[in-house]
Amino acid sequence: MEGAGALETNEMLSVTFAKKTKTLNRRRGSYKAKITKLQSFLKDKSSNAEKLLLQSKLDKVSEMYSSMEALKIEYYEVVEDEQLPNLELILEEMEDDLEEIKVGLQTLLLKHDDISKNVSICNTALSNNVLNDTQKLFYLRSALKGEARTIETSEDTFESLMTVLSKRYENKRVIINSHIMNILNFEKLCIESSKGLRNSIDVINKNLRGLKLMDLETNELTHQFLINIIIRKLDIESQKLYEMSLTSTELPKWEMFLEFLQNRTQILENLHGVQGPPLKLKTPFLSKGKSFIVKSNNNNNCLLCKTSHRLYDCTLFLKMNPLQRFNPIKNMDSALIV
Repeated sequence: MEGAGALETNEMLSVTFAKKTKTLNRRRGSYKAKITKLQSFLKDKSSNAEKLLLQSKLDKVSEMYSSMEALKIEYYEVVEDEQLPNLELILEEMEDDLEEIKVGLQTLLLKHDDISKNVSICNTALSNNVLNDTQKLFYLRSALKGEARTIETSEDTFESLMTVLSKRYENKRVIINSHIMNILNFEKLCIESSKGLRNSIDVINKNLRGLKLMDLETNELTHQFLINIIIRKLDIESQKLYEMSLTSTELPKWEMFLEFLQNRTQILENLHGVQGPPLKLKTPFLSKGKSFIVKSNNNNNCLLCKTSHRLYDCTLFLKMNPLQRFNPIKNMDSALIV
C-alpha cells in the first residue's frame, strides 16, 4: 500500500510539473513575440521615431530582462536536468536579442540628443548678428556634435555648411519637438541663483527663436502655458515675489514676465554675485527663556522629612493625597531652578 501511495504521489507531481512547464512555455513564447516585435520596430520604424517613444521601448526592454530572469528561475524548479542545456540555449538567444535591441535603442537616443544640440547650435549661429560668416563657420565647426562634425562641403563656407546641415536636419517635426522639449525640461531651480535664472532665460529665448525660425509664432495662449510651466521651475522665493508683483486679476503679459525674470536676475547678481548666495549653515536653537540648572544634592536628603532618602520614597509623602503632595513637589521644582 505504501508503494502504491508513493507512486500515486509521484504521478501527481509529474502532472503538476507538466502543467507548470506548459504555462512557462507559453510565457516564453509571449516574450519571444515581444522581442520579435521590438526587432521589427528597430529595423523599420525607429529611424523616424520620437525620443519619447524610443525611451518607452527601452524601458520595456529593461522590464523584459527582469521577466526573463524570473522565468529562468521558475524553469529550474520544474524542468528535468536533461532538458536544461537546450532550454538555457533558447533563453540565452532571447537575452542576446534583447541586448542588441537595447544597444540599438540607446544609440538612437544618443543621435536624438545630438540632433537636438546641433539644431540649437545652427539656430544660434543663424540668429547671431555680431559674428561674420567666417566666424560663424568656425563656431559651427567647433560646436557641432556627433556625425555632424564630420560633414564636409565642396566650398568651405558658412552658407554651404548650413545648406548641408539644413538638408540633414530637415525633419521639421523632430526639430520643433526638440525645441519644445528643451523648454519643458530645463532644470528646476531649488535655490535662488542669478546664474540659474540667467541660464533658464537663455534656454527659453534660444528655443523660442528656434521655433520662430520654423515659422511658429507664439500667441496669448502659448504665453499663458509658458508662464505657468516656467513659474513652477523657479525657486520658492522667486515664485512668491512674482505673485506679489501681480497687481491685478488680469492675465499676466509674457513681456512683463520676462522683465520680472531679468530684474530678479539683476537683483540676485547685485546681492550675491553670479554664483548665488552662500549656503546657510544650520545653527543650534538658543532659547532666550529661563536657564535651568540642577543643583547637586550631595546628601540626598528628603525635602519633606530631611532624612536620607528621595522625596518619592518618603513614607510621609506617600501617605498624602494628591492635593497634599502638591506643595512639596512645587518646593522641589523651585529648588531646581536658578
